Amino acid sequence: MDNTEKGQHFRQRYWLRSYLGYPPVRDAQPNTTHFALASLLHSGNISRIITQNVDGLHHKALTQGAGQYWSPHRLQEHILELHGTLHHKPEVVFFGESIKQEVKQRSYEDIESSDQLLVVGTTLATYSAFRLVKHALELKKPVILLNLGPTRADLLPNIEKINMASGAILVDAASLVMWVSS
Repeated sequence: MDNTEKGQHFRQRYWLRSYLGYPPVRDAQPNTTHFALASLLHSGNISRIITQNVDGLHHKALTQGAGQYWSPHRLQEHILELHGTLHHKPEVVFFGESIKQEVKQRSYEDIESSDQLLVVGTTLATYSAFRLVKHALELKKPVILLNLGPTRADLLPNIEKINMASGAILVDAASLVMWVSS
């Protein structure tokens, strides 16, 4: 933590903005992408979600859709929040700060145990997310970016990119997977 006067000013400003901005975050509802990813996770077609978001919307999507099957422990086991959380005890990583070592280690383990990496709806501006793409590529794992617009990883070799909005594609993918498996 930056204990300088500048750091103190930053934290005061952050918490004031957070105080005013928290109700919309608290009351936010999952969108189609969250529900599609929840469906794919619940059906076993994806094993983990690693998110940069602190809003808990992946958790909300799972508990709203299949809450009786997803205990808090199981949610924590399958959804890793790189930058902390605001949906229960607030604990966040500020832009430019480092994520906790145990979170970094778990994110690497999640990548190492996966067959491939699907990156959804991010520019990868934060290094904590970008390093996961680099780690997957070092392990020779297929990486697919699904994002409308440029990302930090666009010019890396061996990246497949789908330059489209994630919602419609993931809803169609989840629907197809559910139809095929039924």
